[in-house]
Amino acid sequence: MTTATIYVRQSQDRYGNELAVERQEAECRALAEREGWEISRVVRDNDTSATNGKVRPGFEALLDSRPERIVVWAYDRLARKVKDLERVISQAEQQGLDIVAVQGGVLDLASPHGRVQARIAAAIAAYEGEQKSERQHAQVRQERAAGIQPMGRHRALGFHRDGSQHATEGAEIRAAIDRILAGQSLASVVRDWNARGLTTTGGGRWQVSTLRRTLANPRLAGRVVTKAGVDYGSSNGLAVVDPETHQRYLDLLADPTRAAAVKSRQARYLLTGLLECGRCGGAMYSAQDRGRQGEKIRTYRCPECALSRRMDAVDLPLVETLLEHLATDDAADLLRVDDLGAARAAWAALVEQREALADLVGLVSRAKIQEKAAALEPRLAAARSRVEAAEGKSPLAALVGVEDVREAWQGLSLEQQRAALRALPWRAVVHPLGRGKRIVAGHVTWERVA
Repeated sequence: MTTATIYVRQSQDRYGNELAVERQEAECRALAEREGWEISRVVRDNDTSATNGKVRPGFEALLDSRPERIVVWAYDRLARKVKDLERVISQAEQQGLDIVAVQGGVLDLASPHGRVQARIAAAIAAYEGEQKSERQHAQVRQERAAGIQPMGRHRALGFHRDGSQHATEGAEIRAAIDRILAGQSLASVVRDWNARGLTTTGGGRWQVSTLRRTLANPRLAGRVVTKAGVDYGSSNGLAVVDPETHQRYLDLLADPTRAAAVKSRQARYLLTGLLECGRCGGAMYSAQDRGRQGEKIRTYRCPECALSRRMDAVDLPLVETLLEHLATDDAADLLRVDDLGAARAAWAALVEQREALADLVGLVSRAKIQEKAAALEPRLAAARSRVEAAEGKSPLAALVGVEDVREAWQGLSLEQQRAALRALPWRAVVHPLGRGKRIVAGHVTWERVA
């Protein structure tokens, strides 16, 4: 019995429903049934162009299967480029392959007449494709010159497909940029958006690289810019984020010292870098040790003198002491700054020091710049947190005067909890115990900063 392989393709499936290829398949099946051919397989290339030069997996699988006959809806579904057609012709000459189109009849590629017909059809399809592409590019250029941002394959986050603003997404974008400018990481926004089920406009989960690129889109600030960097200016005032704020975000991403600063903010444990070693005065960081039974345990360790303490034995008493104090009438004292003007000036001075590091690019190595930025970041973060606490903008302020302090604390994210701890006029100190001694009460304490 004569067999036939059905090949269907559509260049663009905007909504992912495959309706066009399904319609093609139905008509190809009807033709095969009329001719009495057995359908051996159906090969699909959905949402796949035949003119952009990219590999078509279905087309490659079709040729590899060495079919007896190919049924297509129209010849240009199979090949719109002459080089693709020549591959089909080469195979046809070897095995007597022919092509049958619902819209076009039979092409016997084993005969000279059939081959010339196929080549003429491919040349016409290529010409039509080039003409269509030129018309589309001309339309895009006209729209950009008029300040209109053309929609791509997927709509831009913050906008509906008709170009109007998407209110809900716009609010999320503005909140995310504000959080990042306030010192939070791109990764924290990604975790938050994924946890709340917010997806990309293509329906996927967020990645740091995707969010970074999305929030850097000039269109969010009301500008129309091509991929080649041609700036057509305002997009009729349709800005999701005010241009000044968006530029601050772009400047932050371009800051050569940011890599070290972001790394320091992405702590995975509550007191990483915030603990003071009671033996040498250095900062303590998270580490992994072995317990007495060989089990893995998390600790805070001083990299200078190797003083270490189990993480749970540090976190629990310190947090408990803090919450007990926050429940008293004296909690408001934690927000008080003796001289707010001086505190702001100290913060501004640290910011200037950090910004001055950018001027060293080209004079010293990038690694050295990042090392200096990393050393400066804890002081800058603490100064910022103290000012924000006094101004009522810190997570610490949200813990003062609430009815249920414990519930409020548990409702904060890890980064918010760390911001609250940085705003305290206290420092957390881990005291040495002596060799072989067990942990006792008071081995970790809060001490007021002088």
